[in-house]
Amino acid sequence: MSVAPPPYGQAPGHPGPPRPQKYRPSAGWLVLGCAMFVVAALVAVGAFVWLLVGLLDVDALVDADGRPTAVTVGTDRDRMLWMDSTTQTCTVVDRETGQEIALRSVDGEFTRSDSNGDFEGMLRFSPGSGHLRITCSQTDGSAPGSVLVSAYPRLGNAAAGLVLGIAVPGLVAFVGLVVILWTGILWSLRPPRPKGY
Repeated sequence: MSVAPPPYGQAPGHPGPPRPQKYRPSAGWLVLGCAMFVVAALVAVGAFVWLLVGLLDVDALVDADGRPTAVTVGTDRDRMLWMDSTTQTCTVVDRETGQEIALRSVDGEFTRSDSNGDFEGMLRFSPGSGHLRITCSQTDGSAPGSVLVSAYPRLGNAAAGLVLGIAVPGLVAFVGLVVILWTGILWSLRPPRPKGY
């Protein structure tokens, strides 16, 4: 039976060099884990604010008093009329062409409450040139209410923003938790670093 020779430079019968001692991880790892929790919270709050502002943004507030109001809106997508009463009626005219813009019923139910009151999204329309004249009135003779004009909500973008606002912060927070737990376990199992190490 043959015996393998010892590694080069190592005397027979002597163990190899000891493994280097591993010490506790630096406190920087714990700071990193906590910082990731803070970043996750900031991303979540930022996504929520962005989503809320996008859904509650208002182009104009029109009094339903029968008088025309000049309004300028974006032309990136359809606009919506939010009414505070089912007895309101409106007409929208493109000021550049002088033609009345057709109003269509919205798809689904939209409600909102803000400092202007409680509103329901009733009608949508093409913004045309973006330079409009909107006339709204009360059909039942009651005191004039208000009509909000806003961009038609993009529900797909809102859903994507909601998912990102949950998934991204959740992933960052999970990684931060792993870093904190890993640091805590190694801190309890390993000896402290020598001074000056």
